[in-house]
This record gives sequence, structure tokens and C-alpha cells, in this order.
Amino acid sequence: MIFKVTDLKEYAFCPRIIYFTYVLPLPVKLTTLMEEGSTEHESVSKLIKRRSIRRFGLDEGKVELRLRMFSEKLRLSGILDMCIFDNSDKAYPVDFKRTRGKVYFNHRVQLCGYSLLLEETRGVKVEWGFIYTVPERKIFTVEIDDRLRGFILDIIRDMEDMISTERFPERTRRVGWCVDCEYRNWCDDIE
Repeated sequence: MIFKVTDLKEYAFCPRIIYFTYVLPLPVKLTTLMEEGSTEHESVSKLIKRRSIRRFGLDEGKVELRLRMFSEKLRLSGILDMCIFDNSDKAYPVDFKRTRGKVYFNHRVQLCGYSLLLEETRGVKVEWGFIYTVPERKIFTVEIDDRLRGFILDIIRDMEDMISTERFPERTRRVGWCVDCEYRNWCDDIE
């Protein structure tokens, strides 16, 4: 089975989203925010590409937008918003988020998933990546370390196990996030 990098983010947000997506496929209607986010990503990509990469603390490099990547070995696929390739063997993935204030753990998980794909498919080294928050136009630097890489591989194994055994996972510890969840009605232990 090949997962999307966004599945990693969803799993880190709440593993039940993966269950409802793959084991008990439920129809999910895109929210207005989801639709707006897709359109916004494209316009932000073009704007950032025209501006200097110095904003990311880099002096030179080549920018690529909307990188499609696939790895059977990692069992992952995804489309990265933007990547900066320096003139050596390093790459810096950039993921755009419609969030304010800070970067959440599930955002870092998604960025690390893209990093693993870059390393596997492009033969580059990723030590750092960036989260660009669209509303505030802030750039957050995220270290891609071995601990986070290992966590990603653990997530993939757990998602595979959950799907093959049809195991219903525990709910997220952050129950406050359930308020806006499109799957809330199917969780019978959320009030």
C-alpha cells in the first residue's frame, strides 16, 4: 500500500482519520477552508518563487514548485509545495500552511515525510526544512533529525497494521481538535 504524505500528518493529528479513510471509507466533503487552501497554495508558490530565497537563510539555490514524488520503498507519495536545491547535495523542503502563531507537530511530521521522499527520489540530503505560514507570511525552520525520521517509519508501519487488522485506534489526546473534525460524528466516544 502506498500512503500519501498528508496521511502522515493526519495520523499525527488523529489516527482515526486513517481508519476512516482506509478501513471504513466514509464520504468526506471538502470544507471551504480546504478548497481555499488549495487555490491559495498555487498563488503563494508563484509569489515566493519570484522573491529571494534569502528569506529562508540561503544565499543561492534553485527553486522547484509542486514536486510530485513517489517511493515504493518508503510506501509514500506526495506533492511538495516548494523545494530549494542548493548547489551541493542538499535540499530544503518548504510546506505552506494556513495556520497562525506556531507550527504543530503534525506539520513537522508532514515536512519530514517530504524530506524522506526527497532523499529517496532525488539523492539529496535534508537536514532542515521550512513551514511557511500563509496568513502571517512567517517562516519556521524545522530540523529533520533521525528521531523524527524514525517516527515517520513507525507511523507507516502502524498505519499498515491498523488497516490490515482493521484495528480501531485510540482517539487523539487533544479532544479539543475534534470540534471541527469532519469525522466527529463517527466517533462514539467524543462528546
